Amino acid sequence: MQSFWRIVTSPELTRDDFLTSEEAGVPMPQSEEGQRIWRGRSVFATETQARNQASHYPYLGQWLARIDLPENSGILSERTTRTRGHYTLFGSTDAVHHAARHTNVIVPVGQPKE
Repeated sequence: MQSFWRIVTSPELTRDDFLTSEEAGVPMPQSEEGQRIWRGRSVFATETQARNQASHYPYLGQWLARIDLPENSGILSERTTRTRGHYTLFGSTDAVHHAARHTNVIVPVGQPKE
């Protein structure tokens, strides 16, 4: 099982928290790498990495949701960008949302890791 952390806007996880940039209507980037990431959703390998990113970019959200992915989930992860611990998840939005809701670990950005 792999675990990742996603920055979300509230502790009430909605499907919208797990949309790809493409699904959210964000304009398509010019670069090939940017277009690939645009078709997935950004996550981080550790809670600390996600917290650091959310602290630098508060408009992304002030909550962190852990997503545990069983090996047979059908969701693919790929190490992307130069940002430490950044991955992109590829798969259906509903499957990623379901995995996060099933994991049910949501913490505020301002709460230090225990």
